[in-house]
Amino acid sequence: MIPILCVSGFSGSGKTTVIEQLLPRLRERGLRVGTLKHDVHGAEPDREGKDTWRHARAGSQLVMMSGPRCVFTRRNVGEEPSLESLARYFQGEVDLVLAEGFSQSQLPKIEVFPLQPGGVLSRVPDPSRLIATVRAPVPFSGTPNFPGGDAEELADLVMRWRSATAAGEPQVTEPEPPSAGAEELAPAAPEMAGLLSPDGRTVRVLIDGRELPLKPFLGRMLTGILLGFLASLKWVGDPASIRVEVRREGEPEA
Repeated sequence: MIPILCVSGFSGSGKTTVIEQLLPRLRERGLRVGTLKHDVHGAEPDREGKDTWRHARAGSQLVMMSGPRCVFTRRNVGEEPSLESLARYFQGEVDLVLAEGFSQSQLPKIEVFPLQPGGVLSRVPDPSRLIATVRAPVPFSGTPNFPGGDAEELADLVMRWRSATAAGEPQVTEPEPPSAGAEELAPAAPEMAGLLSPDGRTVRVLIDGRELPLKPFLGRMLTGILLGFLASLKWVGDPASIRVEVRREGEPEA
């Protein structure tokens, strides 16, 4: 199957800009690249009232329009096809498909974060699927981050990933082992007195006075969630510490 690399992120984060920057650089490096755009709202590029739209409405399963500069195809489907099935349309035409969106898929991804400092929440459910991030405020361990875009270096990374994929090597980093569950809580050992995240913040989670050991990824994720929450409340500044307590009604303060 043709390698598929998703460029994911929230709306307005700059996904299309990253793809625009990658396309000419990947072509210069000898790759034929196709693109695929996911629209969660189901928007149609064909306009109501146009001849091709009328053909589709009347029951044509496949509508094609030819012009001097491009060919437009519309195919009616009963349900949204999978990303892998869509990629088959590119077979024999390209060496790589850049898919904009598709954050929930299990395929490898570049995640793009907004320029605004409040955009700290990741949309990708499984960070082990990431081959790179762009402007991640809290970088993921072992995942290259490109804070300023760095399109040339990002294109080089995509080329290395494409070569590794063609050679059958792993496409993404291995996920970190899961952290201990609540049933494994125990008095914190001295070495678990705090977890230092990459940006210098110590992250601790206490449940009924006992510390829950955190893997580095979970500490970074929790930091990002809290900073994103504060940003949504128009908090300005870089807090030295954040304390959040959740307590059952009627329970005394610790």
